[in-house]
Amino acid sequence: MTDPIAPSSLLTPLISSAAMRAVLDDRARLQRMLDFIVTLARAEAAIGIVPALASDQIANAAKAERYDVKALGEEAVVAGNVAIPLIKALSTEVAKADAAAAGWVNWGASSQDVIDTALVLDLRAAVDALIIDLNHAIEGFTTLAGRHRRTAAVGRTWLQHALPMPFGLKLAGYAAALARSRERLRRLRKEALVLQFGGAVGTLATLNDKGLDVAERLAALLDLSLPEAPWHSHHDRLAEVASALAILTGSCGKIARDVGLLMQTDVAEAFEPAAPGRGISSTLPHKRNPTAAAWRWQRRRSLPTYSPPSWRRRCRSTSAHSAAGRRSGRRFRRWRWSPRAPSTPSSRSPRASRSTASACASISAKRAG
Repeated sequence: MTDPIAPSSLLTPLISSAAMRAVLDDRARLQRMLDFIVTLARAEAAIGIVPALASDQIANAAKAERYDVKALGEEAVVAGNVAIPLIKALSTEVAKADAAAAGWVNWGASSQDVIDTALVLDLRAAVDALIIDLNHAIEGFTTLAGRHRRTAAVGRTWLQHALPMPFGLKLAGYAAALARSRERLRRLRKEALVLQFGGAVGTLATLNDKGLDVAERLAALLDLSLPEAPWHSHHDRLAEVASALAILTGSCGKIARDVGLLMQTDVAEAFEPAAPGRGISSTLPHKRNPTAAAWRWQRRRSLPTYSPPSWRRRCRSTSAHSAAGRRSGRRFRRWRWSPRAPSTPSSRSPRASRSTASACASISAKRAG
């Protein structure tokens, strides 16, 4: 039970920080869906579509602790998504105080708007938590790099001893890799995590000529960028976020693997910090196991689910023996796939276009059937 969709109180602490568990807690995610609905009502009230009193009643009822998360999950099986039973439950709760106000719940929006924007809010909170962790890690590696700038270490190529190198240089490389991921996340937090608000088919028809005004106000209140158009079926921004997270996962896995290899008895060039009970063996008291590194390396194995083959190869080729320097063999794979990556989307030959169009038509026909 280590799947984040079905977390385990026993095992989840091994693979996730307390801060991240709080961000992705069921009630926290439910509250973000409710926050969207409340903020929508506030935006519509500001423009004169929804009565101000109705928006207040919706806000009063939109408290996640009032709702049965398990029951909503069960109803989602029938409804097709969790937003539909949530909107129904919220409307029922609002109606207890004001029956007329209940009719304004999620006015002009679709259940997909609720789900997608709540997901964006989830990701924003997760990115914020990650950036805090990255700040600590980068600061730590930078400090260690300065401390060990004159500490001699073995530089290796092809798994063989090559020339001496400062150990601080290796640590500076870790800090630099994490800093690049931090900058990606900061950029995507602004550019990719944007409002989704389109109504049933993206036209905001229910709001007549006030649709854009509501969208602008809603985006401002949620502190999200307003995209050029609704993105119900365009998830390239989310794919970019997933790729950035996959790169970060790979970098963390690479560092963890390095530490594990450097902690080998035969090498003994680096160690995890010592602490009572940390890294002990139940049967061999003389051992000091790289427990933290092992778990972080294992989390890197989830990377194939979220990343393209190029990044999976990148992380395999730079992680498994990078503590020993430049690796033999696998690094040559990059030469095969690197030229293909930029050329694939830029292919414009008539034959390629026809093949792509045929494939899309075939998929559309299957879906229609």
